[in-house]
Amino acid sequence: MMKSPVRAVLSATLALIAAFLLNTILADARSSYEFRRADAATKKACNALRSQLPFGRVTNQGLGPDYLVSVQTYYSQLQAKRFPACVAYPQNAQEVSTVVKAIKANNLQFAVKAGGHQFNNWSSSDGGVLIDLQRLTAKRFDDESKQVAYFEPGNRWRDVYAYFVPQGVTPVGGRIGGVGSGLALGGGLSYLSAEHGLACDTFTALDVVLADGSIVKATADNEYKDLFKSLKGGGNRFGIVTGYHTKLVPVGKVYSGIVIYTQDQWEKVIKATSDFVSTNTDKKAAIITTVDSFGILPDPTTKLNSFIILFNVYNGADPGTTFDAFTNIPHVLDTRSTGDYIKAAEMVDIGTISQGGFYSNVVPLKVGSDREQTLVNNFKVWSKEHIGQYILATVDYQPIAKSITDASRAAGGNALGGPEGPYIFVNMLLAFDPNLAADKQEALRASWDKLTNSIPHDEDIPKFLNDAGFRQNILQSYEQYPLMQATSRKYDPTGLFVKNQPGPNFST
Repeated sequence: MMKSPVRAVLSATLALIAAFLLNTILADARSSYEFRRADAATKKACNALRSQLPFGRVTNQGLGPDYLVSVQTYYSQLQAKRFPACVAYPQNAQEVSTVVKAIKANNLQFAVKAGGHQFNNWSSSDGGVLIDLQRLTAKRFDDESKQVAYFEPGNRWRDVYAYFVPQGVTPVGGRIGGVGSGLALGGGLSYLSAEHGLACDTFTALDVVLADGSIVKATADNEYKDLFKSLKGGGNRFGIVTGYHTKLVPVGKVYSGIVIYTQDQWEKVIKATSDFVSTNTDKKAAIITTVDSFGILPDPTTKLNSFIILFNVYNGADPGTTFDAFTNIPHVLDTRSTGDYIKAAEMVDIGTISQGGFYSNVVPLKVGSDREQTLVNNFKVWSKEHIGQYILATVDYQPIAKSITDASRAAGGNALGGPEGPYIFVNMLLAFDPNLAADKQEALRASWDKLTNSIPHDEDIPKFLNDAGFRQNILQSYEQYPLMQATSRKYDPTGLFVKNQPGPNFST
């Protein structure tokens, strides 16, 4: 059981954050009355697009329910502060094609939104066209053997799991049910990755709308194999994926839950994490170790405002002794139990309403040095120096086992490439008041960048797109960057998806 003082601190902290978020959401709802006015050319193009698609597929009603849902259901409220001239809601690949052709013909700025979980402003548009894929929600078995899934990008992972898991199989997908399908285009870490690789490694085919509006199916061995490989972790720079064909893997009972430790156990938990990354050979086991600090003064009784949260998942009913090194460290809460895979994906509910401003970086790190602990020590100093300036700061240790990189290579490789595991993708995530003055936001980001760079990075490890920040040279760190550049030039010679759409830094 959790000790009562700790329970009180957690409850008070969560109540404070909830109150803050409510005030922020209400403030942003008020600000929506002042959304950016689009230029005349974009307005004209939006009106023309409305006539090209069935009724209800395009809206520019800034206070209308469809528009507000699209704009206000980002994870980061910084994205929710960007107001498109119009929102398009295609219901199939052909309608996506129609929208893309209109955007290209009028040289419009645009963005594509699936789940809207991106920390950077890459799935929102200020004054351009937002292509919201929420109505593309089909899912089914793609073959009679039931070994391949088909699902469209409007699904969140919880929707996909709810369809397939009761039938004893699942795609390799996101660890949080509320995240959208775009995660897979960025690589996609899964609780099943140690057995099967990244989510993108399980693609068998992708249905893609190209810059000229043509609709193609890309596979590893057809004429679009360069496009296929570039999309395996390369993100949004090549086309709009309207259908995913992915391998299904068997899944049954799963042991999952979280363990929470107080801040005095930091060194022990980080040491256990490093040892796990270095020595674990059980492919069914997965962990994420998160070191979290709330940007409030510590409770005067417990002196606590920081915790470590360990996420444990084992693809089976009984993990045996696999997690004993973590279990044996004194902790204040343990929710681990056996259930189905859907339960594992719902350990964290991110909700659907925008929840503050976020800034994220990634640190690629080999194990076996003291840098894991050094980074946490530096984080301790940072969190105290900046108390009151942020909501939540977290350092997340995400292991990349050798078996993950082995599975990636066995599946033909992906855009990331990189060395053989094990190593760690450290996600440095900062949450702050999105209404903070621009200069103060910039000062926070600069200090977070300084913390991110306070230890040497292993430059031969790619920077993970799902977690990396907009200032990091992400795609340039990929082994397949030259292929990706050639792919972009081949299928998008005018650079529509590079010049007119936000996304990671990329040059052809």
